[in-house]
Amino acid sequence: NTGLAQGCCGSQHRAPQQSPPPTPGMDRDTPLMTTRRYQEYPAADGGRFGNTYLRWTVLHASAVVILATVPLWLSAAAPGATPWVNTGITAGFALVWLWVAVNAAGNFRRLGMQPVTPMEGVETARTRAFKHIVIVPCYTDPIEVLMDCLGSLLMQTHPERLLPVVAFEARTPDLERKQATVKAAFQNRFGDFLVTVHTIEKQTEIPGGCSNKNYALHQAHEYVKNCPGYQQTAVTVTTCDTDSLFSPQYFEVLEACYNSENPTDARAARMCVWQPPLFYNWDLDKRPFFVRITGIMRSMMMLGGLISFNLNPMSIFSYPLELGLTGGFINPRYSVDDIIFKVRCMCATNQKIPILLMPAPVISGPTIGTNYWQEIDEWARQIRRWIVGSSESFHYFVMHWRGRPLASGVSWFFMFFAYYAVLLCAGGVLTLLASVPLPWVEYPRVCAGGTCFGLQEFGLVALVVQYVAFGVAFVIDYKAVRVMGIEEQVHPVRNIAHWLLSPVVLVVYSVISFYAIIKFIFRGKADAGHVMAAKEGFTAAAKQEEELTGSMCRTTSFTRSTTPSGSFVNQVALQHRRPAVELEEGDTAEVLLKLPERFYFGSYAFDPRAGLK
Repeated sequence: NTGLAQGCCGSQHRAPQQSPPPTPGMDRDTPLMTTRRYQEYPAADGGRFGNTYLRWTVLHASAVVILATVPLWLSAAAPGATPWVNTGITAGFALVWLWVAVNAAGNFRRLGMQPVTPMEGVETARTRAFKHIVIVPCYTDPIEVLMDCLGSLLMQTHPERLLPVVAFEARTPDLERKQATVKAAFQNRFGDFLVTVHTIEKQTEIPGGCSNKNYALHQAHEYVKNCPGYQQTAVTVTTCDTDSLFSPQYFEVLEACYNSENPTDARAARMCVWQPPLFYNWDLDKRPFFVRITGIMRSMMMLGGLISFNLNPMSIFSYPLELGLTGGFINPRYSVDDIIFKVRCMCATNQKIPILLMPAPVISGPTIGTNYWQEIDEWARQIRRWIVGSSESFHYFVMHWRGRPLASGVSWFFMFFAYYAVLLCAGGVLTLLASVPLPWVEYPRVCAGGTCFGLQEFGLVALVVQYVAFGVAFVIDYKAVRVMGIEEQVHPVRNIAHWLLSPVVLVVYSVISFYAIIKFIFRGKADAGHVMAAKEGFTAAAKQEEELTGSMCRTTSFTRSTTPSGSFVNQVALQHRRPAVELEEGDTAEVLLKLPERFYFGSYAFDPRAGLK
């Protein structure tokens, strides 16, 4: 990697070619007064590429195939038991969906409720200094989308505490002008500001978000550790996607969460990950039905599954710098950074790494294409990437887990496999096969309390239960849109139609996942690149915007002409903001665009030019 990280003060730092052995990670009860707060270097990456085909992913795929085809092979081996097994599994899936829905509703009710710092930590919280590293990657994404993400950071109450790191790839189209644009717009607007350029090291990395973010994190650490008061500052790390919008209170809530978990500096920071609720309502009402349904379901699954079952973070999440240093940040040879980060940190620390709810909403863009067929392709590609990434994480855990802590490791592994392999991948295929009537399988009639019904009819009961769970997802989406002040044009009839189509979309989701797992056996590691989810609609939108219909373009702050009622300028933030570098008229050949009149998060509008000199 030969890219430079350039700070707002003009200083440049090169990433070390090889880090010395790190200081061992501190236990939770280690007193900080007798040791440095942060180890000097991130854990060294001594890994390598393994065999392309002979991986534990083969075992994972085999288990998925066996589970998904239970109705077929069991009907041949034990036709008398098949009706009871099919009914039991179908009921189990319905109850799990209901469990996820109840958890999601409970977590959604906590949205906006900041945790309270324990009394022993009130004084520490008042005097604690924070620095927040924020990694914002960019490859083929339009500059307008990148600017919106950075704009949502600019509208935070205390931007002087932020260190945004814009992480470009060396192969980013129009790289120099994109660099000049973000520097002209945001340099000197934060406490610190870095731009990194990552070049792939083919011997140790694969192209994609993991290797790019890992490089940016190492660069950010090299920069921040030379800042005055580094060892006395509580440093957090936040990673996101380019099409991410942070709530204006995100980092205020993050600091409250940190203070709640770490009431005193006399002990090492708690190793945990804070996960905000993620909503895909960035023009979600303009997307096709299968994209909208998937986005709504994924928000519920994050609230009620990933967080409640302590599985893994997703897309946008935060954690103490100590955790990233102990784990060596992100493995650059894997494709899904959020899942692999959790697994890697568990194996590196030999600790249970809890996923804690951070009650501040964030907005992420759903998959997008330039036409209807490309919408289908992008949607399917994202599904394949998610499920292949979970299979890769299965392999990593089996290879690197050393049995500590035993109970937490075993329970996490069981829940992880049950969620990704059974519920999301095998579940839809199994349900579909179980619903097919086989001539040699007879479903008995069951009588209870004078009422008799065929066992096969129990599938309808399970479907009703699932519809109740999916209804919760749509209610959460309805409320979330209003909490964030997002204006969507969704007719009630369309909403009901999408709700009714939810089981169909999830079955297709499962079939695509099942296909991806089978394909992964034969393609091996070559099929695990992040490039398989590049959101081609972004690239096409940037190149062919004039040719696209309005329904296929993503709305940004540059295309919104009016300020919503009730919006206002963040005066508190302006009190701490330094003047930005002005865009001169002669710079138009070097920059792609200027700051918009407003940056938006739902109905909240922020004037980025207020306070400029």
